[in-house]
Amino acid sequence: MQLLQMSIENFRIFYGKHTFSFKDKKLVILRGLNGHGKSSFFDAIEWCLTGDIQRYVGSAERQKFHYIVHQSLFSQSASANHIGPQASVEVWIKKSDDEYFTIKRVYHAQKKIPKPIFIDGIAYAVKPGNQKIRDFLLHTLIENYGENKKEVSKVELPLLLASTQFLSQDQLQAFVSAKKPQERYAVLEKVLGIQKYGSEFQQYIKNVKEVVEGQKEAVSKEIKSKSEQVKIKQGIADTKEDLLNKIGGETEETFLEKIAVFIGKINEAEIGLPQVQLQTLTDSTQTMLLEYRKLLQERTIASESKRRLLQEFETVLSLSDIDCENRLLELTDYLEGLNKKSIDYESKKQRAINKQVELNSLKGYRTHYRETILLANNLRENIKEKRDAQEQILKNPTLLTVIQLYNDLEKFQHSYADQLNQYNRLQEYLLVLEKEKKIQSITNTLDQIKQRLATDSILLEQKNNNVIRLREKKKQIEQMVEDHKNDTVAQMIHNVQSYLLHEDDEYAPCPVCGSPFLEPSSLHDAIKLQLEETNKALDKNDVDLRELNTELNTSEAEEADLSRVMSGLIRQRDTLINQLQQEEVAAASDRAKIPVDIQQFNEEQVRGQTIKLLERLNLNEAAFNLCLALERLEAEIDPMAAQEVTLSQTLQDLRKIAEKRVRWLSTEGVIEHRLQRLDMYLLRLKDAENHVSSQKVQWNAKLREVENQKREKELKLIEIRNFIPGFTVEERQSQLDPIIRRIDLLRNWDAELEEQLLKIEAFLSRSNIMALKNELSVMVLELTREEDNSKYYEGLLDQLKQLDEDHGKIQSELMNEYLQSYSEKIDELFMQISPHAFFRHVHLVPKEGELYIVVSDKKEHDLSKLSPEELEKRFNASLTFSSAQSNVLAICIFLALGLSQEWTPLRTIGIDDPFQNLDDINVFSFLDVLSQILLDKQVIISTHDDKFANLIRFKSSLESHQITEIWLESYSKEGISIQSDCLVGE
Repeated sequence: MQLLQMSIENFRIFYGKHTFSFKDKKLVILRGLNGHGKSSFFDAIEWCLTGDIQRYVGSAERQKFHYIVHQSLFSQSASANHIGPQASVEVWIKKSDDEYFTIKRVYHAQKKIPKPIFIDGIAYAVKPGNQKIRDFLLHTLIENYGENKKEVSKVELPLLLASTQFLSQDQLQAFVSAKKPQERYAVLEKVLGIQKYGSEFQQYIKNVKEVVEGQKEAVSKEIKSKSEQVKIKQGIADTKEDLLNKIGGETEETFLEKIAVFIGKINEAEIGLPQVQLQTLTDSTQTMLLEYRKLLQERTIASESKRRLLQEFETVLSLSDIDCENRLLELTDYLEGLNKKSIDYESKKQRAINKQVELNSLKGYRTHYRETILLANNLRENIKEKRDAQEQILKNPTLLTVIQLYNDLEKFQHSYADQLNQYNRLQEYLLVLEKEKKIQSITNTLDQIKQRLATDSILLEQKNNNVIRLREKKKQIEQMVEDHKNDTVAQMIHNVQSYLLHEDDEYAPCPVCGSPFLEPSSLHDAIKLQLEETNKALDKNDVDLRELNTELNTSEAEEADLSRVMSGLIRQRDTLINQLQQEEVAAASDRAKIPVDIQQFNEEQVRGQTIKLLERLNLNEAAFNLCLALERLEAEIDPMAAQEVTLSQTLQDLRKIAEKRVRWLSTEGVIEHRLQRLDMYLLRLKDAENHVSSQKVQWNAKLREVENQKREKELKLIEIRNFIPGFTVEERQSQLDPIIRRIDLLRNWDAELEEQLLKIEAFLSRSNIMALKNELSVMVLELTREEDNSKYYEGLLDQLKQLDEDHGKIQSELMNEYLQSYSEKIDELFMQISPHAFFRHVHLVPKEGELYIVVSDKKEHDLSKLSPEELEKRFNASLTFSSAQSNVLAICIFLALGLSQEWTPLRTIGIDDPFQNLDDINVFSFLDVLSQILLDKQVIISTHDDKFANLIRFKSSLESHQITEIWLESYSKEGISIQSDCLVGE
């Protein structure tokens, strides 16, 4: 089976639909720069066959965004595609020369929409569709396992494809970038597809360990619970047994008598407890005594509260009322002093800030003052320069001559201006005369066109009449020809009819030519003669008709030409009429602006006066320009002089503002020095303020403390008097001592009553002690059993820990066994692609979770029996391999797996850009190996280098029709540009 065709639509980088035909293609070369879709092309095949892309398994990309569908589809409006963004890939796989099957996988970005799989056009849900694809691709494996379908179901199709059929750039890069033996072990474990065995084994250990730990924890909780219960039961049993021992042989009457004496003693103390009458020892008696003890304890608690209040009151009495008032007055006075300091510091700070503001303003004025002085000086220099320029102009000889002639420059300028205006008016009048000449020219041209139109109209009418005459004549000739034909047909019909009527007449004439045809030759000659006469008549009419048609066509053409000419003349006439109207309006408007005295002159006179005026103007032009220059300079000097006055006023205003500090405006550094001193002063003030604020906080705290002590003393006194009416501070000790003595007495009574209650409890429960001991024995037995279970689970955990430590060794043995079947092929391919100078063999040795790559000058066996230390002493290529050699080794492992696989009939191998890190020798050797693979398999290979692409084609030794190239030219948001002879048009 080989790949026959593939269609990609909106999958990853491939925007739109692209279909590629690989019919009869043994080699498919995929060309394009990095990031232009080469890896996505292989992803499309893998995703279509398995529904997953191995290089993204476990990555964050598939969670961050839709990595299947082209991203531009998500920015399109919902109305453009109501089902939302979707992508699809379809492959045609050749089963035999005339048989193939198709697989199409569709992905919708919306989760609620089904994602069907089409196999040979039939839609399947994801699970049955994937199973159907597995049946196709694992056909060979299914045949080998026969009925043991359970083993086939364990096969992970994506891992098999990734490790034997399609080598991704990520797999190569992972192997190359893995520098440590542990890292390469993990990469090779994934490449070989046996990672799951180690992970499943480890997961199994983990799961069992969690279950055992859960059981052990439950047992530990049960042990703890039962231990506490046993301890409680044991304590109860021991207490009751001790009480029974203390009771000895006392009777119920003895107990009742002792209790009655005890209660009588309490009642004598007159503490407000009720009278208790005891007749027998029963549970109600015990309950009654418990209530009595509760009342006794309440009296104890009340007495202790009184004592605590009195003792707490002692702590607040350390400061007398007089001392308290004196302390409050002292603290208040000190705080007032601190407040005055704060106010004084704040006043000083404000004055300093005001000075700062004043100095900063003065600093700004100083800048303005200096800029104004500089501007005023520049202005004076400019005014002086312009005054000097005026003096130079007035000394000009030309201007001096004019002054002598006119005595005044103003008179000269007026005279020159009048002459210039007269010259301009004459020029305008000349332009009006030119326009009037143009109007006359347009009028003449218009008259000629009108005259020609009149002539052509007559000629057009004549040609039109001639065309009508010729058309009538043509109709007459055509009618004559038709009539002649009809007459001939009518005569022939008549002759035939007559012939039929005289059929008995032996010598009846021919119904066509009228000849009696006594013999065939005469009939033939007669018919021929009749035809010639008829044709002559017809030919003459045809000749006349042809001549007439020629003459008619000529006349019609001449008529049409003349019509076109007249149409052009009419358009030209209309244009000239519009132009004439515009020119007349413009000329009339311009003439109205010309003075009447000038309009009296003819053109020759106007031109003569214009020449004379121009000569005088040219003669005085230089002097007039000098006068204009004088005026411009004066116009520039006037605002500058006004600005100079303004600047002088500004300087005076700034000096008034500065008052006594005027000299600071022109002195450098004085203001800055003053500001610096103010900054230091403000800093000192701030430190002083902070110190005062700190002191205020401290003294306020002390004040609050004294006030709190005073308030606390008053509250305590109120609280004590609520409990002890008539309490006085002076007699507090005499009131405290009786309370302490009562508390001691109440506590003693409570202890004695507790002992009596315990004895009653023991006396009442004598019959239950044996049952309690039996129950305790059962609980101890259960506790022993749970402890045995705990030891059992601890043993299991120790065994699981040992298994967990040994799983790396087991996995290494599994990988070593797996590699044994491929080692010969890997070694052979490595020697072909990357021959070493003297180390000609490569050995992959997995050991305790590490992969040792050992090279040697001869074939070695049983390297797996060596210890890690012994392997490290050997030449360990995993530490010395270059990136190129690592790349070659990864390719060799993949090719060995692909060439040796027996799990699928699919004979297609894909390799994504294997040339990175390879030198030219490695490339040539790899291509030699590739040419051998092409004998049995279809190869899809990608490269970013055009030189390598051409080299692959050349070294493949295939016919040109067996090779196809797909060139991924460019990629943008609008789509991907693809050039290929296998691209099928949609």
